[in-house]
Amino acid sequence: SILSLFLITQISNSLEDAPRVYLKLGDNLIPDDIKEGDDVYFECSVTSNPPHTRLNWFHEGREVRHNASQRVIISNNRLVLQKVTRHTAGNYTCSATNSQGSSQSNLLSLRVKFVPTCKSNTEGLIGAMKKETCEMAADPPKVEFYWTFNNSGVEVIHVPRSRFTYKGTQSVLNYTPINEMDYGTLACWGVNDVGKGMEGPCIFQIVSAGRPFPPRNCTIFNHTEDSLNIACVEGFDGGLPQHFVLEVIDFTAKKIKLNASSKMPSFSVEGMEPHVVFRFIVYSVNAKGRSEPFILDGITFRGVAKLTGETNEGELELNPLYAVIVGCFVVLIVFLIVAIIAVWKRSRRRKPPVAKAHKRDSENSNNFQTGDTALTKIDQNSVEDIGNPDVVPNKSGTVDI
Repeated sequence: SILSLFLITQISNSLEDAPRVYLKLGDNLIPDDIKEGDDVYFECSVTSNPPHTRLNWFHEGREVRHNASQRVIISNNRLVLQKVTRHTAGNYTCSATNSQGSSQSNLLSLRVKFVPTCKSNTEGLIGAMKKETCEMAADPPKVEFYWTFNNSGVEVIHVPRSRFTYKGTQSVLNYTPINEMDYGTLACWGVNDVGKGMEGPCIFQIVSAGRPFPPRNCTIFNHTEDSLNIACVEGFDGGLPQHFVLEVIDFTAKKIKLNASSKMPSFSVEGMEPHVVFRFIVYSVNAKGRSEPFILDGITFRGVAKLTGETNEGELELNPLYAVIVGCFVVLIVFLIVAIIAVWKRSRRRKPPVAKAHKRDSENSNNFQTGDTALTKIDQNSVEDIGNPDVVPNKSGTVDI
């Protein structure tokens, strides 16, 4: 019996391994018939000895967590996605973990079909004869297009099929306003097997051709000692082809330093003089005129020190960093000198007073006084030898010999 128990244990241990995992779509779901707004669920089948202790879900490599407010529900070995959107589509996997390790399932791709919607979130402007492109996002990508026109806010006119073409998810319209009634709103719609994109048409406002709108958000980058780059965001072209102009004004000389044009609102400026204040003016131009300018004031260039011809000693331009270092050194020296003088004066004040002999007073030649302090007067007649070390004055001021 002991041998049998040992064999059973060995066989059982030999069967322990990392989990085997398989992912599949819910049984009642058809993979190619899932549309936006449908509910979807996955099943992760796990075979594990010992039993798995953790189960994880992944979408495009990122872990999916239970979040009821986002309509993501994880229950046992199921992942439920409620009211899916086009953003829910993609590749899904699950993984299981036990004491022997972790295993990842097969990759399962989820396709979510949706009606055509305009790829651009902004309205376009048309001001003259030109080709306008309408591009849709759709699954399936086979889209049938139609265009409508509205100039009154009430009546909607269908644009004849002969005026536009389409292929795949794109349609191109040739439109030429002729009179005032041709200005209004154009809308581009798409239809596929899922349905008509009622909420996502592309909108184009037809306006009379005019001057272009000014460039905006002009920024300067790669600013060096004598050069820089400038780039702007172009505005509406007024319905006509436009180009862009940069003018650089020298404030000191009151003249135009540079005038350059470009098809795009970006410029490169080089060879500028140092220590001069410039004004940068950017505007756009079409056949109707020029736009309002975008102005950048107070632009300067530091420049680089250049030696031309002979240079005498002492005439080289001083590096600002060296000037700062020298200035700091001078300040430090002055501070040390002041500190030394202050300490010296303080030590002088702390010395004990010293008696100094002065010349005899002509009126009182018998007495002499010491300077800086009052000392006891000595009667000259009672002292025969002032230098006698044995002579000691008494308290009354007389000298006992």
